[in-house]
Amino acid sequence: MVGLAGVATLLVFATGCVSKSVSQVRVREAYLAGQRDAMASVLEQKSGQTNSVTFIGPVNHPVVPWSEGLTLAKAILSAVYNSQTDPAMIIIRRPTEQIQVDPKRLLDGGDFPLKPGDVIQFQLPGMNQSQR
Repeated sequence: MVGLAGVATLLVFATGCVSKSVSQVRVREAYLAGQRDAMASVLEQKSGQTNSVTFIGPVNHPVVPWSEGLTLAKAILSAVYNSQTDPAMIIIRRPTEQIQVDPKRLLDGGDFPLKPGDVIQFQLPGMNQSQR
């Protein structure tokens, strides 16, 4: 009779061992797939809603009410960015344009006015062009 430990061992051998790097790649791919799905969903929902801006990425409050004078820096503060790493790029998506913002520009005092319905996406370090 095979005990519980024996069953666990058999499962490991039956399913194969996965290296840490392969596991990390799979986790990253799943994360990116989720980001793409979320972006598609947000863009579909935003077609009739223009009284807010929406964030895709590590924030506590993904929807921030839009008001006159709202800027990217103010919106990020309201959304509460919660990643331990700084974004490599911030992308503002609008129906007719896409604006790439270097986060260093915000830290140097530069800012961007937002429009109702904007979708802001954080590109995290390690993401390449095809993973956006």
